[in-house]
Amino acid sequence: MPFAERRLTNPTTLSTVASTVYTVPAQYTTIVKQVVVTNTTASPASFNLYIGSATAANAIFSNTTVSANDSVVINLSQVLSSLEILTASANANSAINITISGVDNNGPLDPATVYIADGAITTSRLANASVTTDKLAANSVATVAIASNAVTQAKLSTDVPLSGMRNVLINGDFKIWQRGTLTFDGTAYRYTADRWQAVRGGFAAGQSLTRQTASLDGFQYCTRVARDSGNTSTAILYLAQTVETANSIQFQNKPVTLSFYARAGANYSAASSALNVRVATGTGTDQNHFNGGFSNETNIIDSNVTLTTTWQRFFLYGSAASTTTQLGLTFLFTPVGTAGAADYFEITGVQLEQGTQPTPFEQRPIGVELALCQRYYWMAANGLGKTIMSASYFISSQFYGVISFPVAMRIPPSLDASNSTNHFGMNSNGLSDFVDTFNQWLRVTETRGLLGITVNAAGTAGFSGDVYTNNASAYLAFSSELS
Repeated sequence: MPFAERRLTNPTTLSTVASTVYTVPAQYTTIVKQVVVTNTTASPASFNLYIGSATAANAIFSNTTVSANDSVVINLSQVLSSLEILTASANANSAINITISGVDNNGPLDPATVYIADGAITTSRLANASVTTDKLAANSVATVAIASNAVTQAKLSTDVPLSGMRNVLINGDFKIWQRGTLTFDGTAYRYTADRWQAVRGGFAAGQSLTRQTASLDGFQYCTRVARDSGNTSTAILYLAQTVETANSIQFQNKPVTLSFYARAGANYSAASSALNVRVATGTGTDQNHFNGGFSNETNIIDSNVTLTTTWQRFFLYGSAASTTTQLGLTFLFTPVGTAGAADYFEITGVQLEQGTQPTPFEQRPIGVELALCQRYYWMAANGLGKTIMSASYFISSQFYGVISFPVAMRIPPSLDASNSTNHFGMNSNGLSDFVDTFNQWLRVTETRGLLGITVNAAGTAGFSGDVYTNNASAYLAFSSELS
């Protein structure tokens, strides 16, 4: 050990002549902690103790009396440097002994120099886990002791949870799929997995988008964007998500990092196995990047990544301007030739966050993710025999009911209903009244609305009942998506 506490002198008999009782070894330092002075006679005695030579200016104890056959214990915290001395003497007719104890380093360190050079303690000189919290004094690691950007994500254990809501994208791991499987008829921009849109260039047919088991540690699902087997169209396949203005403004004048996992099918036909990835910014308010574009749209990321049939994690970087009020992400697959049986790419763990250091994908609880999705779209009922609401007939051909949304929606929503023959029913007054169409909001806000059927109903005014779905293909949903 570099320092050890020990007895520096054995009992030393003092005389009336001042003499050196302890000398600090060369290149050592010493802390004198205790001096014990013992009177061995039957009469009081007195002594003097000096740091350095026996002069009045150096005295720390002068003419100090010790009773007959008694001892005086003096506690000090006196630092002595290399070759410094302690001098002591007894006054006339005194016979006393002195013992000195203290902390004396046991290595030839020069007290006049810095013991540890700047930068001498490096990570290669520290054993794994050697610096633990119990070895750090409270408040010993101050911000001034940490260089700017010295603590990076790469230096943090992956077992340490990071702060939440880092990912501005919603449903980046494709867990939520309220709309279920959709058929792409090539006529519109379609929302698929919650918050994600897909289409083919020129509204061409021959595309499918499905939820798949990811077969990737930490992820249950991925989405597969595929060209139908045998399809000869080389129109581009798109997958996109637009971030609303309220969640985009935080990126103003900030670096942006996009990360995601992706792999290709065995027959992925894109030239050079490329997947084009774009992040666009704009200056509008709640515009849809995928359907209509942004005001002053600028791609801050526009890169090709090369896919293989094995999952890879990709990292792309950009920087948003100070005027940014919108963000949009698009994946583009440009096929060539005729599609094989596995002409697709799969993707999951999509994360868009502030900063230049990608962090692990944010695994939010499914209830939280569902609520985030329901701000934009809520599937109230889907399939046969699902209760929608309680309602009352205003007149025989019209009934109305209040429906409340599970979360506040982005804006007062529009209706999204199957609206086919006898898709809905109303049990009232002991009878079932089958109707085709939900077609009217009387009043609606972001949290609830008064919903009505105004055609082909045939009930009794003043009676109430239960409204439900009456067909396996029936559904009723509410949409506040970015149009």
